Amino acid sequence: MDGVREQNKGSLATLHVEIMHLTKLVDDLHELARADAGAISFYKEPIDLVEIIDDTLAAFAARLASHSLDVQFARTGRIMVFADPDRLRQLFANLLENSLRYTHSGGTLKINWAVTGSYATVSIEDSAPGVREEALPLLFERFFRADDSRQRANGGSGLGLAICKSIVSAHEGTIVARASDLGGLSILITLPVLEEPA
Repeated sequence: MDGVREQNKGSLATLHVEIMHLTKLVDDLHELARADAGAISFYKEPIDLVEIIDDTLAAFAARLASHSLDVQFARTGRIMVFADPDRLRQLFANLLENSLRYTHSGGTLKINWAVTGSYATVSIEDSAPGVREEALPLLFERFFRADDSRQRANGGSGLGLAICKSIVSAHEGTIVARASDLGGLSILITLPVLEEPA
């Protein structure tokens, strides 16, 4: 408006990207504020966790392919949990978004799952770059940025993993970050399984 920048298609596109980034930031802050206040509604039902992961991967298929990520996921079997399917899709979408944003093109994304006793574990790990070991416990803190390889320049708000922690906690589960054997980051989620009638 002040004439400092010429109004053309390029400058408008840049402004649009900035507006979208700010909108996402405000939405994420609103989501976390509602979680802190206990104002988020969860509509839980018996669902298959493997199916939720598979659906989320399908929604990301084109983007994962364009980034040349080799996705490894065992789709056979099922894990029944009592959960909000939309919130779990949001959880896995946030984690896939992180892998897309930070994993080097041509890398690997591996998703494993298992059931031990009354709990299911899902690990999502990617290849390089990794995160410094001392930074791993802080990844779920709001606005925390691990290092130069995983920073705002890649488009994140710094709130995605905090939202993931909020969703997992609301499902009486845990989420932790570890170094991945693939050279990147490994996120381990534990959720209680739903006991099915014999």
